[in-house]
Amino acid sequence: MSFPVDKNTEQSYYARTYASTPTAKEKIEYSVQKGDNLWSIAKAHLDKEDATNAEILNMMYRIAKLNNKETLESANNIRINETIYLPTDSFTKEQKEEKAPLVRANEAAEQIKDILYPNDEDKTPTRGTLAKFNNTEKIPKELATEHAEAGLDYWTDLLNSKDGNLDVRKSYSVSVTTPSALEIRKKDEHGRTETHMYLKFDSDGKFTGSAFDAPGVNVKDISFDYETDAEGNLSVPHKYGSQKMNIGEIDEQEYKDFTQAAQTFIKDYL
Repeated sequence: MSFPVDKNTEQSYYARTYASTPTAKEKIEYSVQKGDNLWSIAKAHLDKEDATNAEILNMMYRIAKLNNKETLESANNIRINETIYLPTDSFTKEQKEEKAPLVRANEAAEQIKDILYPNDEDKTPTRGTLAKFNNTEKIPKELATEHAEAGLDYWTDLLNSKDGNLDVRKSYSVSVTTPSALEIRKKDEHGRTETHMYLKFDSDGKFTGSAFDAPGVNVKDISFDYETDAEGNLSVPHKYGSQKMNIGEIDEQEYKDFTQAAQTFIKDYL
């Protein structure tokens, strides 16, 4: 189902409803797939088997408003691979926690980008780099932890999946002939790195910690965004150098799942 376009009354109804629909404050990116329309996207985004037509229609207008689709024609004209935004501020805490790790990571990433680039500086490379440097430490610890935990859940799924798009290499410390870490890059279909991780281990191959980026945003260009130790303590690098700042702990069960996946992965590659 999509917005009808053949009657003036429907055009007027759309204009009135669009005008009265509030703009969402929280959003994530979505790439339009073949066969998508705003109705099908809204229905899938609700992720509710018994969603009523009224609920789907309301979500459809929220998506339209968030993407500035002010007319029926623009609402019906979405293209394959077009990036649109989906609202998430209406979801409860429980619904957000049930979402896939990649979705959760992207939701947190959108909030982080609003902090790093308050005036859309990311559209200009030089201004974007300066804004990121100045604003990195303004990211709340709770938001960074949320992004990191979603990222670790994402990595847990990847490590368990034996994904063929993982580029894995052994990493060695200076003057040491045995590896001390696995460097893992998640590649897209074009061979470009999407996100990056180090799994650290001791001389016996026992997992000792990780350094990783989470999907959606790269906060530190020349270092990993997050680090964990064997106990799940979470830290972020200081913007001026190699110092680290502890910002809390990863959820115990989530970190247990990650460490189990990491240990199995390390064993398979040593």
